[in-house]
Amino acid sequence: SIHEFGNLIADSGLMKRSSSKSQDELTKTEVRQAFSAAQHDSASDPDEKAAVDAGTRSSHLTQMTYCEFLEAVARIGAAKWEGELTLFKKIERAINAVTALLEHPDNAKFV
Repeated sequence: SIHEFGNLIADSGLMKRSSSKSQDELTKTEVRQAFSAAQHDSASDPDEKAAVDAGTRSSHLTQMTYCEFLEAVARIGAAKWEGELTLFKKIERAINAVTALLEHPDNAKFV
């Protein structure tokens, strides 16, 4: 969900902290935009279609598929580092920040 995605990005250290003045810090709005932009207009994944058809999920836009998640993280990287880094490096940094959560036992809720 958008809330869980926002928490993940915040926990990874990619989102702006209230005391931060860095231009590379993301805002909540940018995180919501990355989530929304990665959502596909229709349920395309078979499991996603089945969940919508069965009524277990009211809309395919409330949750992300794995592909949509990867796209959203890539969008986060592109939005966060607007400088001279290559797009590949921006995406790599965002993925590394998110996956670093897996290495910390305190963040086991994301495993």
